[in-house]
Amino acid sequence: MAGAKPLLEMEKFEFDISFLSCAGITEKGIYYAYDEDIDIKAKILDQSKKVVLIFDNTKVNVQHNFKIYDFGDIDYFVTNKLLPDNLTTIIDSSKIVYLKENA
Repeated sequence: MAGAKPLLEMEKFEFDISFLSCAGITEKGIYYAYDEDIDIKAKILDQSKKVVLIFDNTKVNVQHNFKIYDFGDIDYFVTNKLLPDNLTTIIDSSKIVYLKENA
C-alpha cells in the first residue's frame, strides 16, 4: 500500500493492535528500506492503540535507509532470540516479549 488513497482510507479505521515488521533495528531506532513505507507506517502508528514490532535476529543492529520509529513508539517487541545488551538497556522500560527458539 502506498499513495494518498490508502492513507485517506485509513482515516476510517482505528486499530486495537497493529503488528509490524522492520528492515532493521539499532540503538537509534527502527528502520525501513523504502520511502514508500514512511507515510503508511506513520499512519499505522497514529491509528493504533498498541503497536507490536516483530523481527528476527538478522534485523538486530542493522541500520537501513529510513528511521521511522523511536523505541517509545513501540509497545511490544517480539523476536526469535534475546536482544543484545545495547538494545535491552534502551528498551528496558518497554514490554518486551521474547520468543525463544527450540533447544
